[in-house]
Amino acid sequence: ADMTQLVLLPVVWDNTSICQVAWDWQLESTVVYRGAQYLDHHLASYPVPALSKFQMLAISSLRTALKHSSKLADRERARLPYKHWAEVTDGACTEAEVRSTCSKLERLLGPAQRSQPNAKQRLRYLWYRLYDAGVVKQEHVYAYMLASFMLHLSLLDSGLSAATPTLLAVAVLSLSLDVFGFAPLPAALQEHCLYSQQEVQEVQQKLRAAQEDLPARQLRSLWMHSYSYIGTNPLQQPACSHLQLIV
Repeated sequence: ADMTQLVLLPVVWDNTSICQVAWDWQLESTVVYRGAQYLDHHLASYPVPALSKFQMLAISSLRTALKHSSKLADRERARLPYKHWAEVTDGACTEAEVRSTCSKLERLLGPAQRSQPNAKQRLRYLWYRLYDAGVVKQEHVYAYMLASFMLHLSLLDSGLSAATPTLLAVAVLSLSLDVFGFAPLPAALQEHCLYSQQEVQEVQQKLRAAQEDLPARQLRSLWMHSYSYIGTNPLQQPACSHLQLIV
């Protein structure tokens, strides 16, 4: 593996831990991406003493993201004792270590970092801009669902973890629009994108490659099980079909 992959691999492990816990607890999806952002801020400022401590960092980042969530239920979950959060890691860290890591995160994160849009928020924003411009309609929600799946998948890939939230959001939305026969980069999307078409396409190539890996197959299975009711909803059926394919 090259040096970039070696540096990013622990980050992917951390993101995988965040995704796993968030999925098990059925947390609102933006919490996952905010937790990943907080994790990145911590890694940029503090060394992690050992690989075994990355799970501690992941769970501490998720707890901090819940604490700053706009939803009361998330904030109440964040108030669970530190002992509870340590137990989630199956012995990978102590209660004191979780408390210390959360304190570091609180000192590190200023108002700007806490309110910085994450990839899921950017995707929602861009989708509503397309809706306002008449590019998509309510019945095209399946295109948003497929884009959401690919965005979730980006957390599990080292090459995609380094992309900015806006670039990721544009790339997954453009790819999903193309799959369903829409113009991949309509004017309403281009005006909110400061990246070149080549940069968007490079991320899309990585997304296509990532869908063939084992984590993608596992994530797709979770999505299919979670959205098993889609088969009865004609508006979302196209997304259900495409979740089973490599796009």
